Amino acid sequence: MKVVYDWLKDYVGEEIPPIEKLEELFTFHAFEIDGTEKIGKHDVIDVKVLPDRSSDCLCHRGVAHELAALIGKPLTKDPLHESTVLEPKTGKLSVVIENAENCKRFSAALMVGIEIKESPEWLKQRLEALGQRSINNVVDATNYVMLALGQPLHAYDAEKFPRDETGWHFGVRMARDGEEVTTLSNETFICTPRVQFITDARGDIPVGIAGVKGGKYAEINTKTTDIILEAANFDPVVTRRSSQTLKLQTDASKRFENNLPPELTAYGLRDCVALILEIAGGTCEGYLDNYPTRKGNPVVLVPYAQLTGLLGLTILKSDTEAILSRLGFMYEKIVDG
Repeated sequence: MKVVYDWLKDYVGEEIPPIEKLEELFTFHAFEIDGTEKIGKHDVIDVKVLPDRSSDCLCHRGVAHELAALIGKPLTKDPLHESTVLEPKTGKLSVVIENAENCKRFSAALMVGIEIKESPEWLKQRLEALGQRSINNVVDATNYVMLALGQPLHAYDAEKFPRDETGWHFGVRMARDGEEVTTLSNETFICTPRVQFITDARGDIPVGIAGVKGGKYAEINTKTTDIILEAANFDPVVTRRSSQTLKLQTDASKRFENNLPPELTAYGLRDCVALILEIAGGTCEGYLDNYPTRKGNPVVLVPYAQLTGLLGLTILKSDTEAILSRLGFMYEKIVDG
C-alpha cells in the first residue's frame, strides 16, 4: 500500500514525525517499509500491509490511525468518528439483495446537476503520486475516497440507467451460467454461478461484477449531469471466488477480499458525496441504505493472563489500558486482578 506523506498529515496533524522517523516507527512496531520515493511534490511511502491488517490499513486513514497510536497522539481529523447518518432518504432508489450474507449492505446516493470536468490539481497530483491515472472529477473522487478510507465506490449515469415511474432499481445476485458482462476496461467476461453481479433489476441485466469491477452499463462521460453513486459491502469469500474465477484482481477486490466492515459503506458514501459536491457542483437528492445484516459491535473477553501468555511478555495493566485507548477501543475492566 503506497501512501502519500502529506495525506497522512491531513489526519495526524502537524505533530507527524519526519519521514525518516516515521519509517523507523513503522518498521519496528507495525509494518515493514519497502521504500520511499519522491513523485512530483509528494513523498510516497511503500507500506507492506499484511493480510491480518488489510481490512483497516489498505487506506490512508488506517495507516494514519496506526501511526497516531504509535506516537501516542489522537488523530486531529478522523472521518470515522464523525456522524454518518445518510439523510435524507429517497424513494427513487431501491435494491433487491438475493442473499444478505453475500451483500451485507448496499448504499447509494442520487446526485443531480453535476458537471463532469477535470479534477482540481491537488486531487490529480495525489492520485498520480500513487500511480492512478486521472480520468474525470467524479471517477477521481471515487478512487480518492477508496484510497482515503478503504471503501470502493462506483458511479452510474442516471440518464443511461433505465428507470420506471418509481425510480431506479438495483439487484445483487449470483450469475447464471453463460451470462456476460462488459467492464469499464471493455473486457467481456462469460460468467458462472461462482460470480456475483450487481444488476439493473428492472431488466435483470448485469451492470457490474460485485466487489470486483464496474461495467460499461450506464458509464459516465462528459455529458453526464445526474449520477447514482453506489457503495456496498460484499462477502470476502464470494468476492475472492468471483475474482479468481475471472482471473481479474482489482483495487476493489483486494479490499473486499479482506473483509471490510459493513459500517464503512456509509462513511465512504458520505465523503464521496461531499467531495463531488465540492469539485463537481450539483445537489444530493437523497440516499438509499439497505443494511439487512446490521449487528452491534462485538464484545471480546480477554483475560489478562491469557494476553501476556499469548504475547510471551509481560505488559503492565496500565500500559494495556493506554494501548487500547490509543487504538480507539472501548473497554471495561470486569475484574481487577
